[in-house]
Amino acid sequence: MTEYDDSMRKLSPLHQAVGAFLAILGALLVVLSVSVLQTDWSAIARIVGEIVLPVGVALLASRLMVVRLGRELSARTLASVPQAVERDASANYEQQFDVGRADQLEAVTTIGIESLFQTRIDSLVYFGKHLDAEIQRSQIGSSARVWIVCTSLKGFLEVSVGTFDGRVKMREIVQSGCDLRIMMANPEGADIRARQENRTVGEIFNEVRDTVKELRDIGVKRDAIRLYRGAPTVFTIATTDYMLLNPYPFQRKAFRCFSIVVRRTDDPTYSIFHQYLGSHVEAIWHDPNTVAAADVVESWSSGGT
Repeated sequence: MTEYDDSMRKLSPLHQAVGAFLAILGALLVVLSVSVLQTDWSAIARIVGEIVLPVGVALLASRLMVVRLGRELSARTLASVPQAVERDASANYEQQFDVGRADQLEAVTTIGIESLFQTRIDSLVYFGKHLDAEIQRSQIGSSARVWIVCTSLKGFLEVSVGTFDGRVKMREIVQSGCDLRIMMANPEGADIRARQENRTVGEIFNEVRDTVKELRDIGVKRDAIRLYRGAPTVFTIATTDYMLLNPYPFQRKAFRCFSIVVRRTDDPTYSIFHQYLGSHVEAIWHDPNTVAAADVVESWSSGGT
């Protein structure tokens, strides 16, 4: 029951009683003035009856109309409430969504996300322009760098899609003279990662060995290749202002998986670029668990493992 119905329920007995009383009284006075009263009072009774009777009837009729109109308005009001609430909720959600969307766009800008890719191959094709820019910086004498963290670099050198050719790009980087650093997994412990990727024992060992030799053959400096005792968690290429990140998933080769390209931001506090540059790229280069790849290669050549 609505509040209106409850109020009408409380008032209706009095309303009905007054209306009925006046209607009956008016009718009675009119009848008496015509058929019974034969005095001077009959005219007065008739006048009063003709006034009171319509008032009583009007009260009874008005109550019925008010009740009907009130219930109709009440029903419409109740029906409109959910719609109004829904409209308000929808408007509130859209406002919050717009704010949330703005916050997300601001966050993307703040942390430096530039682009996302389904695979490393796709990201390398895109990232080629940033490598070209770094090569050009070095050619004109500006500070330039290409720092790479990987397992064996096979997923870079052997990629040849569209405008990107890994081997050609590596030669161009070497010839430009920019600061090149390549950190690969030490093959002596690489079998752990091989088992994670469901690869045969010794496969990554051979990849690292062959890559080191190939890099040396194309002119990569002896001290530009180091090996880390352990498997990297994220394939990384860092230039002066941009970085490609490709996480290594368990039991799957990373070059077939999601990659992200980020850029350097003015505020390093929330910057993905600075997070990985500091702890994943720079710090590991001087870590005591790393060794010069040339030393390991020489041990292989002399008959060691």
